[in-house]
Amino acid sequence: MCGRYSFAQEEALAKRIKVKVPAGKWRADYNVSPMKQVPVVRKINQALHCDLMQWGLLPAFSGDEKSAVKMMNARSETLGEKPAFRNLIQANRCLIPADGFYEFEKHGKTKRPVRYEVNGTELFFFAGLYSLWTNPSNPNDRRLTCTVITTEPNSLVSKVHDRMPLILPPETEISWLDENLKDYQSIRSFLVPFPAERMRSFYVHPDINKTSCNAPELIQPYHYPEEWTLF
Repeated sequence: MCGRYSFAQEEALAKRIKVKVPAGKWRADYNVSPMKQVPVVRKINQALHCDLMQWGLLPAFSGDEKSAVKMMNARSETLGEKPAFRNLIQANRCLIPADGFYEFEKHGKTKRPVRYEVNGTELFFFAGLYSLWTNPSNPNDRRLTCTVITTEPNSLVSKVHDRMPLILPPETEISWLDENLKDYQSIRSFLVPFPAERMRSFYVHPDINKTSCNAPELIQPYHYPEEWTLF
């Protein structure tokens, strides 16, 4: 699964794919958690746009918002089967920018947060899906919501967790948004784990467990007493 990540590279995003986060509506977040508003890139009429969306998908048919937090992730293996995803995978694919994500390693009765990065601190994109939801009880409450696709883990992440977010290699990022790409069999070619050799991992401070904490120090390596290695 993917339940926590970071994104603090607005300038890198603008340089990489020529889009900007909506002005004044986002600040660097080193501890992004579900239900927050997060930057999401999508393609509309062949043009790239960046919008803020609620992380926690609400399919258009949802009767209320209670299910959103449970839909922060979508399993790649069932995208073509589940009603919540099978239409979105053809028409509502998106990119969710990040510069690291976290998983929690069991250590006795506690869990230690582990941070994963791509090529050092490079900006990367999760493959995602999005939906526009209208609250049946309040038609004026219309929300863009999103989910992060997950896949089986690579050899690095599998040491800690049995799932990982679907990270797109740079050469396939824009292709993922191709509005002409409708064939599910072709889309499946994107649904593979990111290469472990292009990633690194390290422990970070336990304050990452607190969703209220947001500081640059959270993404720095942290050495636990009697630390044992991931490698």
